[in-house]
Amino acid sequence: MLYIKPRSWLSWDFTVFRGDRLLAEIDQHWFREEAEVTVGGTTCALYREGMLGAFVLSIDGQPVARALKPHLFHRRFEITFEDQAYTLEAVSAFSRAFRLRSSTEDLGTITPENALTRRALVDLDDRVPAEVQLLSIWLVILMWRRASAAATS
Repeated sequence: MLYIKPRSWLSWDFTVFRGDRLLAEIDQHWFREEAEVTVGGTTCALYREGMLGAFVLSIDGQPVARALKPHLFHRRFEITFEDQAYTLEAVSAFSRAFRLRSSTEDLGTITPENALTRRALVDLDDRVPAEVQLLSIWLVILMWRRASAAATS
């Protein structure tokens, strides 16, 4: 199980832990839906292709995983990595928790620690590739950030 927490109270930059061990650091861009993830000395880019394009995880400039948001008003993403397809979606209309599924089974959840925090537990099956886990975590953070911005504007 992974644990994510913001670097500071007002920050949208996150650290990802497995137990006490730091696994990754997610540095969000201030204005765009972009981020850099550092995992064990390797830096990956997370970005969106245009206004309505795919969300992409790239390593060394090469896209390795993509996510499409098929419906503008639904919190649901169709993720592809290699030959595998996954669906990341909100557990319910009013929940901040998200569920990752393959075409045949549930693969786990990303769930806020409580209603008033951005800390979260990432309980995804060990068979889920690390790239899909990172992209899923970032997409959930983006959905939380959008909801927070909408609530304050």
